Amino acid sequence: MDSINITNLVDVCMALLIIFMITAPMMRSGVEVALPKADSSKPQIEEGLTIVLTSGSKILINDQPVSAKAFSQVVKGLLARDAGRPVYLKADKSVPYGLVVEIIGQLKDLKVNNLGLVTEPKASK
Repeated sequence: MDSINITNLVDVCMALLIIFMITAPMMRSGVEVALPKADSSKPQIEEGLTIVLTSGSKILINDQPVSAKAFSQVVKGLLARDAGRPVYLKADKSVPYGLVVEIIGQLKDLKVNNLGLVTEPKASK
């Protein structure tokens, strides 16, 4: 009786699965932003458009740098495919308030209804 022993193959596959399960959460990429702290529950962040305002007032959309002039056009193009897609705004706490308001205004002009401001929760006492 001829048969293939797959025990070793299963062992290797299980080892790889465990390695990927452990390392996948650690591979968080992106720009480091010091988010302001606020009393709020941890939001359920879904797949959506992420806009980051860094301390140097740089604008990143899904980790891609974008100029302030091209911001509206890029967002409009990305939301053209899925208008109901949520948009998350991460602004460093050192970013001028005026820039944050300007970005929110541009998003409102683009008819973005599902906008979330990402903050870090305050430390519990």
